[in-house]
Amino acid sequence: MPLLIPVFWFAPFQASATRALAKGTTFEDVISMVKGVIPELSCPVALFTYYNPILKRGIPKFMSIVKEAGVHGNIYLITSFS
Repeated sequence: MPLLIPVFWFAPFQASATRALAKGTTFEDVISMVKGVIPELSCPVALFTYYNPILKRGIPKFMSIVKEAGVHGNIYLITSFS
Protein backbone atom coordinates (compact mmCIF):
# COMPACT_ATOMS: atom_id res chain seq x y z
CA MET A 1 0.00 0.00 0.00
CA PRO A 2 1.47 3.39 -0.81
CA LEU A 3 2.39 5.20 2.35
CA LEU A 4 1.19 8.73 2.98
CA ILE A 5 4.37 9.93 4.69
CA PRO A 6 7.97 8.89 3.98
CA VAL A 7 9.52 5.94 5.74
CA PHE A 8 12.74 7.43 7.08
CA TRP A 9 14.09 4.16 8.40
CA PHE A 10 13.58 1.87 5.42
CA ALA A 11 14.82 3.24 2.09
CA PRO A 12 13.21 0.47 -0.05
CA PHE A 13 9.78 1.14 1.48
CA GLN A 14 10.19 4.86 0.91
CA ALA A 15 11.28 4.33 -2.70
CA SER A 16 8.37 2.03 -3.50
CA ALA A 17 5.89 4.35 -1.78
CA THR A 18 7.25 7.32 -3.71
CA ARG A 19 6.88 5.45 -7.03
CA ALA A 20 3.34 4.34 -6.19
CA LEU A 21 2.20 7.80 -5.12
CA ALA A 22 3.85 9.40 -8.18
CA LYS A 23 1.76 7.09 -10.36
CA GLY A 24 -1.40 8.04 -8.49
CA THR A 25 -1.92 4.72 -6.69
CA THR A 26 -4.73 4.93 -4.15
CA PHE A 27 -5.99 2.78 -1.30
CA GLU A 28 -8.91 1.80 -3.51
CA ASP A 29 -6.49 0.68 -6.26
CA VAL A 30 -4.64 -1.55 -3.81
CA ILE A 31 -7.84 -3.09 -2.45
CA SER A 32 -9.06 -3.78 -5.99
CA MET A 33 -5.76 -5.48 -6.87
CA VAL A 34 -5.81 -7.50 -3.66
CA LYS A 35 -9.37 -8.71 -4.36
CA GLY A 36 -8.24 -9.97 -7.76
CA VAL A 37 -5.04 -11.63 -6.57
CA ILE A 38 -6.06 -13.34 -3.32
CA PRO A 39 -8.19 -16.05 -4.99
CA GLU A 40 -5.11 -17.08 -7.00
CA LEU A 41 -2.83 -17.41 -3.97
CA SER A 42 -2.22 -20.33 -1.65
CA CYS A 43 -0.81 -18.18 1.15
CA PRO A 44 -2.23 -15.52 3.47
CA VAL A 45 -1.91 -11.83 2.59
CA ALA A 46 -1.10 -9.07 5.08
CA LEU A 47 -1.18 -5.34 4.35
CA PHE A 48 1.67 -3.15 5.58
CA THR A 49 0.63 0.47 6.02
CA TYR A 50 0.92 3.58 8.08
CA TYR A 51 -2.00 4.30 10.38
CA ASN A 52 -3.10 7.28 8.22
CA PRO A 53 -5.36 5.28 5.84
CA ILE A 54 -7.03 3.68 8.85
CA LEU A 55 -7.64 7.02 10.57
CA LYS A 56 -8.95 8.52 7.35
CA ARG A 57 -11.66 5.86 7.02
CA GLY A 58 -12.14 4.99 10.68
CA ILE A 59 -11.13 1.68 12.19
CA PRO A 60 -14.45 -0.19 11.68
CA LYS A 61 -14.76 0.83 8.02
CA PHE A 62 -11.08 0.10 7.25
CA MET A 63 -11.31 -3.34 8.85
CA SER A 64 -14.53 -4.09 6.99
CA ILE A 65 -12.95 -3.10 3.66
CA VAL A 66 -9.80 -5.20 4.09
CA LYS A 67 -11.74 -8.18 5.47
CA GLU A 68 -14.13 -8.08 2.52
CA ALA A 69 -11.09 -7.94 0.19
CA GLY A 70 -9.81 -11.17 1.74
CA VAL A 71 -6.83 -9.76 3.66
CA HIS A 72 -5.68 -12.08 6.44
CA GLY A 73 -3.71 -9.60 8.54
CA ASN A 74 -2.48 -6.04 8.88
CA ILE A 75 0.83 -4.52 9.93
CA TYR A 76 0.59 -0.90 11.04
CA LEU A 77 3.45 1.53 11.30
CA ILE A 78 2.69 4.23 13.84
CA THR A 79 5.14 7.10 14.15
CA SER A 80 5.37 10.13 16.34
CA PHE A 81 6.95 13.37 15.28
CA SER A 82 6.67 15.08 18.66
